Amino acid sequence: MQTTTVFLVLVALCVGSFLLGRKRSQVLAMRLGSLSSLHSLPKHYGYMAAAWAAIPAILLLLLWIGFESNALYTMVVSGLPESIQQQPAAELGLYYKSDSGLRPGLNRFGAA
Repeated sequence: MQTTTVFLVLVALCVGSFLLGRKRSQVLAMRLGSLSSLHSLPKHYGYMAAAWAAIPAILLLLLWIGFESNALYTMVVSGLPESIQQQPAAELGLYYKSDSGLRPGLNRFGAA
């Protein structure tokens, strides 16, 4: 999945969390009698819910962006035959690039 798509899903998750947190605080306030019975305004509860959804997700997204290339390289090289894994790093890079270039086409045709 592309980073842009993940980010848009994250934004949708934050908006949903905000709306849910705000709505739940309004329901609780109506059960208690009025909005003045709450410690904070309903939008503040929504902001807190959005923050609890966004902060861990953003940290994971940043970690993935930082380590994506190394993780993918390691997974591709570990899937190669042992005889190819013993080759110098420059030749391994060629195998990695050729496999990475073929992968989207193979996925499109259902071969991978």
